[in-house]
Amino acid sequence: MITITQPSIIDVSNQYGIPLLAQEDIIYLDGSDKTKLQGDKEITRFRKYVKINKVPVEGINGLEQINNIASLVEFYQKAQKLSVDGVHYVTGVKIIFGVDDNKMCLLYRPVCMSRTGGLGKRIGRYKLKEEEEERKQDQQKGQIMTYKYNDTDGFTPILPEQATLLIKQYKELIEIKHSTIPGDTHSNFIRNYDVESVIFSFQEIFTLLFENLDFQKITIYNCIKQNQADPSFLTIKHSLLLATNLAPTILTTQSLKKEETFLTKYANLAHLCPPHCIKIVYYLLRK
Repeated sequence: MITITQPSIIDVSNQYGIPLLAQEDIIYLDGSDKTKLQGDKEITRFRKYVKINKVPVEGINGLEQINNIASLVEFYQKAQKLSVDGVHYVTGVKIIFGVDDNKMCLLYRPVCMSRTGGLGKRIGRYKLKEEEEERKQDQQKGQIMTYKYNDTDGFTPILPEQATLLIKQYKELIEIKHSTIPGDTHSNFIRNYDVESVIFSFQEIFTLLFENLDFQKITIYNCIKQNQADPSFLTIKHSLLLATNLAPTILTTQSLKKEETFLTKYANLAHLCPPHCIKIVYYLLRK
């Protein structure tokens, strides 16, 4: 019997006026959070392991803050439009690493993950379907539309060549110390190993917001993931954590009656690409 502390997806979807979110395969989010101490450790270690053009990159200040929640809802709706009638799915956002003027930047694509199978009642296997409708609008270049974010305009598309350049500069300028071995040095981006993008489901994003209603914003932090199970020495990877506000807060009586998944915690259920670029697995509450 699994323990469930996450809120009802119906309550989450009603809060943000997105009823179709509750029609997706429902992801099991319990255990996908990190405490402030756990998250802070991964964020503060980032400076030790990642450089851009030989300069260490800070993680503690936050990479980007999304304050325009209405624009986030519209971005979810772009992903939802990619779903196919009769096919079970999960929507999400692919966050792609870029570098602009020797500084980290983020690019965004709405994605829909269609279920292709499963294992038992609780595991769903999915295949990524990106913004095909947007791609049709740019048939000459055959590019998938990519977006940047600002608080005034929200998520706005950028030219394909601009996206290509920012992604290329990340791969050329990033240096990662791939192990915890003393004396090990930083090395250049390793193709098919180092992470190029991270996928968060919209269920996780809106649940994070729902459980922190006093702080309707999302801060995206650089962090380091250490793969303890990796038998090779390449154990360190670049990833992201999401948070609303981790400062001490006075909990309401209502808050004290329930155990939230993401109350003053980091959201951590991210799929790293590579290796999870096309095929993705989720543990589910409901198929």
